[in-house]
Amino acid sequence: MTGLRTVIVKFSIFAIVSLLLLWILLNTMLNPVSGKTNIYYAKFADVSGLRVGDDIKVAGVRVGRVAGIRLDPGPNHSYDGAVVSLQMQASQPIPTNADLIMRYQNLVGQRYLSIQFQDANGNAIAPASTDIGNGGWITKTDKGFDLTDLLNGFQPLFNELQPS
Repeated sequence: MTGLRTVIVKFSIFAIVSLLLLWILLNTMLNPVSGKTNIYYAKFADVSGLRVGDDIKVAGVRVGRVAGIRLDPGPNHSYDGAVVSLQMQASQPIPTNADLIMRYQNLVGQRYLSIQFQDANGNAIAPASTDIGNGGWITKTDKGFDLTDLLNGFQPLFNELQPS
């Protein structure tokens, strides 16, 4: 009977440790924003490389994440950009003079959004109350440095260079 009891105890310890590691892994992959959050919106002409779940940083400190990305249908259903939903910590006010810039996070091409402002003396942008039409818009956006645009600028040179 002691052999069965030892197996049950060892399996129970294994199951508890496995569940704990699974919880840590899921929490890391979901990348939740801690504390109370507010929703803001920003419109970009180009969001290539930006994904849902990417970080939003102020002075290098993570204060939120990208909650959603959708096409922005303009007049006559001509798409003229994308609307990005931002889930931000409520303790981080965003002044009206803030710039939202898309940056490269690493060499693999992962992106993040950086909020930069000269001073925090401006009025804070009110978060969206219920949906996309009720405020919470960050109007000054910049797609930042785009490596694809740089490399495409060399295309005429590459066309002229003939290996033969």
